[in-house]
Amino acid sequence: MGAGTFNSNDYNLDSDSTCNLIATNDLPGVDPLLGSLQNNGGSTFTHALQSGSPAIDAGDDGSAPATDQIGTARPQGSASDIGAFEVAAATPVPGLSQWGLIAMALALTSVFTWRTIRRRKLIRA
Repeated sequence: MGAGTFNSNDYNLDSDSTCNLIATNDLPGVDPLLGSLQNNGGSTFTHALQSGSPAIDAGDDGSAPATDQIGTARPQGSASDIGAFEVAAATPVPGLSQWGLIAMALALTSVFTWRTIRRRKLIRA
């Protein structure tokens, strides 16, 4: 088997530098931080990108497909992710202002009524 030539179109990731990536935005010799091959949704198994993966937001929006392998729209962050898996953006949790907290506290306030019954021992003569 002979050696071949690989021409990078940029935005590739190679975990062990064997691909001789030399384009400006290539990432040679870095751990992609991939999860296990599993069902992450969609019709095929994928390797999800773990938190902190250098592939996250490191792709080229101009050449990336509109969706990843499981159908997630690209990009979800500041740029497309490198590879077949796009990390979905976190859903923001709505916050409450000071006035919102006060209104919620007032809405949750309940009125309690109680009656005290005092019993006396009856003494008969």
